[in-house]
Amino acid sequence: MVDVFKTSEECEFIKYLFIDENERVIKYPTLFINLCSQSIRYSGETVHQYSKVLKYFCNSIEVNLPNISVDDSLRTMEGNFIDRYLRKLSLNGLKYTTIRNRDAIIKKFMEWMTTVESGQARKRSGYIGDEMKSAPPTKDIPKYITTEEVIKFLAYLHDENQRCIVHFLYDTGVRLSEVQRFQISDLPDLSKHPLEENYFKLKVKGSKGRGGQLKPRYTYITRTMVERIHRLHHNNKIYMKAALRYKENMPLFLNVFGELYTKKAIAVLIYKGKIRSKMEIHAHRFRHGFAMSILASEMDDSLTNKLVMLKEALGHEHISTTQIYSTFAPQIVQKIQRQNVENKIPCRFEEAQLIYKETFKPQKKHKEKRGRSKREPSTKTPPTNS
Repeated sequence: MVDVFKTSEECEFIKYLFIDENERVIKYPTLFINLCSQSIRYSGETVHQYSKVLKYFCNSIEVNLPNISVDDSLRTMEGNFIDRYLRKLSLNGLKYTTIRNRDAIIKKFMEWMTTVESGQARKRSGYIGDEMKSAPPTKDIPKYITTEEVIKFLAYLHDENQRCIVHFLYDTGVRLSEVQRFQISDLPDLSKHPLEENYFKLKVKGSKGRGGQLKPRYTYITRTMVERIHRLHHNNKIYMKAALRYKENMPLFLNVFGELYTKKAIAVLIYKGKIRSKMEIHAHRFRHGFAMSILASEMDDSLTNKLVMLKEALGHEHISTTQIYSTFAPQIVQKIQRQNVENKIPCRFEEAQLIYKETFKPQKKHKEKRGRSKREPSTKTPPTNS
């Protein structure tokens, strides 16, 4: 069984080690991943993902080609081994997007093995030109969440803190990893803006930067969302107490211990909400929902201008990434706009107001049962002191 070990921070050049079942270092993936980790082209998350995919691939090599070392197999295997590996992933029920992602990473690695940097370990990569071995993607309608579904989902969360976090995801379209970087000081000061102003630009300390560099950008936040967050900070005892400790560095969202609400914790609360609500929800649907909400909004009359707004708000490097929404936008936008008319939601601001009104509960009205159930009282007769 192949495993990947991450070395200590003191080890500057070797951060990852691929080890086979005989506890020998697997040279080529180790060298490739460490070169990626030293390059400014790849973020830490990308390098971690590459290491996982190559670990799975090397495991398959070790199982199916047991008579020679993994390094020798990587140097001599034919491209049809990769075909069989990807086909088996499909038979095992892996999602198409997962298989496509693994295909792209393996292709990059195999092409690297033909370079001088690898010592030209292979003459050919096993791939033909720019083609990948998995089928090209089909353009599906982005699975987004509607206002009604947001309201329904928030009803299954435990408290106003959790509801506020998820509402913030939908209202701003930010990624989970970006939420923990916000501070209360990042929000606009409503006292400096006229009451008629309902939308504000919000600076995002973006993720997905190369070489660990964050990519700042601006998204949009509604007045209602800002008011909801301030109300949380001013009425929740955890936030009131933590404000004395954090002072000007007060995070936007805290957990029940007064510590920063992390990406992993937000993912867990969404997952648990999904289980309780029995809804097909994942974090990225709130991001898609934000995109569709912008496209159906009154924020600009031109669909093209709205796509440009989305490119900036979502942090897409290329407009072609944002254009996935334009393929289906006209019919989806018309559908959302019809629903908004039926529900009397003429604009994004009123959409945010409706979500707030329907999902806000003062702390004293919370009736959710949290944690493990208490043990039933014992029916045994307690021992008497003799």
